[in-house]
Amino acid sequence: MTVRGARDEAMARPAPLLQLGRLVAGKVLARPSKNIRTPYVADVALGNGQEVLAHTPMLACAGMVVPDAHVLMTESGPSKTRKTSHVVQLVTDRRFDPPVTVGAHPALGEQLARICLERKLVQELGSEYQVRAQQTFGQSRVDFVLEHQDGRRTLVEVKNVVCADNEKLAELAANGGDPDAAKSAFYDRIAVVKSDGQVVRSAIFPDGKANPKTRVVSERAIKHVQELTRLHADKAQADVDAAVLFLVNRSDTTCFRPCHESCPVFAHVLAQAAAVGVKVLAYNVVWQGPDAYLGCSLPVHLPATAEADLELVEAVLTGQSPPPRRHKNRRALG
Repeated sequence: MTVRGARDEAMARPAPLLQLGRLVAGKVLARPSKNIRTPYVADVALGNGQEVLAHTPMLACAGMVVPDAHVLMTESGPSKTRKTSHVVQLVTDRRFDPPVTVGAHPALGEQLARICLERKLVQELGSEYQVRAQQTFGQSRVDFVLEHQDGRRTLVEVKNVVCADNEKLAELAANGGDPDAAKSAFYDRIAVVKSDGQVVRSAIFPDGKANPKTRVVSERAIKHVQELTRLHADKAQADVDAAVLFLVNRSDTTCFRPCHESCPVFAHVLAQAAAVGVKVLAYNVVWQGPDAYLGCSLPVHLPATAEADLELVEAVLTGQSPPPRRHKNRRALG
């Protein structure tokens, strides 16, 4: 290739959203660390055999940051008080074929979303606006407010999505997979099925186990969506629109859906938000080494009527104690 041809090819390539710089590869030995008993620190082996302490703000990251996991880390700056020398940024999800790089650090979602908004890359939100971060509206602090030239404002809440359902794991679950393995590997995810019967892989949120006290995965996420819905529907604020942007920090999914298996209340509240006009958007990110590129807009699959215990929904939204559990026969999902 000529010098001119190489230059033209480089100019045609999309610019990365984010460049993390030099990353250090490692393999997780233990989390929590055997030396510092906190779930936010892991023992990681580097390629040269050296063992380091790494900060893991994502905890297990939906079952990905576990022993033998391959991670990419940034080095921490010198500190007299910090005990960790590295921070986990990316992890390889090897439960899928082929494996995929996942943006594991929780801050990456909001950071990437801000860049997308500033570059006007989310087409559904328009292009003539100014971006304001961390603004207070109603009872919530909104991630971003877009101030449009015509005076309208769009409130944007961002959710970082790291998990995907897996058709092979779902099949194992249907055939009586190992329940202990299911807890760590998410065997209970049920993949979305197309009308022609073909299974597709969905990005899902939230992931993880429900809090035994509240019986939801993320009370905060539910309240954020409900507050956006209220502000969007408030006739006294006719110039206010709202959107929930799910930033899918992996490139191997073809659609997004709320994970009703983990949290039916969140699925219910999100479906209600969409029903009154809140925009529910999903975009994925492609990681190539330390560089993140915007992928594409993903279709959002919302249940027409998300089944949830309405008494539990009300309790979560009002801060009351959840109602007693109702015991009923479990039925297969499909």
